[in-house]
Amino acid sequence: MKAEGIQYIGAKELTPAERHTLDKLSTENHRKIRRMLKNMTSLVVHIKLYETAGKGRQEEGSKKRRKYGVHVRALAPTRMFASTHAHDWDIARALHKSFNELHNRISKSMHSDDQRPKRVSKARLRNLRL
Repeated sequence: MKAEGIQYIGAKELTPAERHTLDKLSTENHRKIRRMLKNMTSLVVHIKLYETAGKGRQEEGSKKRRKYGVHVRALAPTRMFASTHAHDWDIARALHKSFNELHNRISKSMHSDDQRPKRVSKARLRNLRL
């Protein structure tokens, strides 16, 4: 289910259910990012796992909780957009945080100038009329 142009780093350590969630959310967001960036070359999703026991002492047979850190990079010919501040105990929530941050960074840097009319001085108007 891997989409064209998506590279995963650290996904080999995930369980099949976590891998399915990763594939589903990354392909869904890949289409959105590709629409925002007209000529995107690739998308890199880097998953970091933190094996922590949580609060208190863990027994030998109990399952350890896993913390996920997600870094996403969208590469365009002119710029690179990155999201590096997403980490959570749930992989879906960490992916959503990371992709939302990436969407915000892209939309803020790629906004068009037609949001507000450009202010033109009177001297500039006189020069334009000539």
